[in-house]
Amino acid sequence: MKRSPLPCCLALALIPLHTRGQTRLGLLLLPFKIALHLANRDRDVESFSVADLEILSRRPYLRVSLDGEIATVPTPLRYSSRPRALCVLAPPPAAS
Repeated sequence: MKRSPLPCCLALALIPLHTRGQTRLGLLLLPFKIALHLANRDRDVESFSVADLEILSRRPYLRVSLDGEIATVPTPLRYSSRPRALCVLAPPPAAS
């Protein structure tokens, strides 16, 4: 197996709060549409790749999910990607 480092970037997907033509029911169903790959990528989700990210808030603390656990953390929230911090082992591509 070949060792290959992941690229140094964070994948960010945003769900706009005020999407064009979206009803309340549509917003409630959106997580299910995303999970089933039925979401309209142009309307429902905005995707970006960034090297680092800072989230500002008027609140001194925010509740966030860390590895599936809810934690209260101080703001601003800062996220970054460390180059070569994770190597993925993958089998070679299948011969066609």
